[in-house]
Amino acid sequence: NILVYGKILRLRGLGSMTIGQLVNLCVNDSERLYIAIQTCGFAIQGPLMIGAILGYSVHLVGWPALLGFSTFVVFYCVMVAVSHYQAAFRRRAIKVTDVRVRTMNEILTFVKLIKMYAWERPFSAYVGDVRSLEKVQLRNSAYMQAITSSLVLVVPSVATVVTLAARTLTGGSL
Repeated sequence: NILVYGKILRLRGLGSMTIGQLVNLCVNDSERLYIAIQTCGFAIQGPLMIGAILGYSVHLVGWPALLGFSTFVVFYCVMVAVSHYQAAFRRRAIKVTDVRVRTMNEILTFVKLIKMYAWERPFSAYVGDVRSLEKVQLRNSAYMQAITSSLVLVVPSVATVVTLAARTLTGGSL
């Protein structure tokens, strides 16, 4: 939060940015920063652990361990592709959220005028349509995240089955 607050203070002025857009920007930035801090340790220790585990697995099981490792590589390549789709859906959702927040800000600013001319229904319908579009984008992003999360849980089991099946089919003992 301190970094986001510092970013707000560095802005010379809001310019064409509304308060709602600024809040949306801060929320998204703080979420991405939190995820980056969480995963930073894995990026550092991951290659070392992969090398050690792969070496030990090849020592214990033989070359079928390489098939299990290649299973991990293939699944993680699929997960990277799914993550790119998820990011695209998230970017679209952020754009739609900005439109909705800007519209709500305008409605709240001019609420007396809207009430005076009885424009509540058209504005309500417009905000509802934008919110529906936003929900579709967020739902698609959530589906992609669910696929990625479920693959993370399935990959070790599939890799184990592949390794043990290859070891058994080549005549090795378990």
